[in-house]
Amino acid sequence: MRGARGGAVDRRRAGRRQGLVRLVLESDADLVLNALVGSAGLGPTVATLGEGIDLALANKESLVVGGELVMALAHLGHPDMGVPISYALHHPERVDVPVKRLDLSEVGALTFEPVDHDAFPCLGLARAAAIAGGTAPCVLNAANEIAVHAFLRGALGFLGIADVIERTLDALPAGPVRAFASLYEADREARAHAGELVRTYPDRLLH
Repeated sequence: MRGARGGAVDRRRAGRRQGLVRLVLESDADLVLNALVGSAGLGPTVATLGEGIDLALANKESLVVGGELVMALAHLGHPDMGVPISYALHHPERVDVPVKRLDLSEVGALTFEPVDHDAFPCLGLARAAAIAGGTAPCVLNAANEIAVHAFLRGALGFLGIADVIERTLDALPAGPVRAFASLYEADREARAHAGELVRTYPDRLLH
């Protein structure tokens, strides 16, 4: 029964993903604003770029999962998505955005300290996945989404999140990304593996 339910979930997820891509392809839009949550945003991002449509991207997972096949962005300022969205919507023009400007003299200093990897193990896993490249960031993102959602519904302890991610990365070594289909397959495999780890986790409710 578990296999049947898992297959049904995969089919529903694939149907939603195809529907979003079809919406982009059939919209005849000049610009697409992608503010979806999670790796579901990758398909519309790929479709938009493939059609040569301008993309206003507010979906970080497209960058994490897509890696070098998409692009890299950087911005130093107050954490407000209104700024990058405005840049994307009005490019190449700039318009006033009601966001407080970053005043470095007011901040005084930017302080950097060594990372405590024992306290923040997921950061080390993310760095390792970025260095490995290929499908590793995609696997990390998928396992993270499964583990975090399990924690939020009380099915996994907080400390289990990093463990599930690490074990999923160990089980699915990084492979080359020759097409976006490789990312979809890596995402599917990682979700299935992480989901099974959550289901059989020894101390599921240990927080």
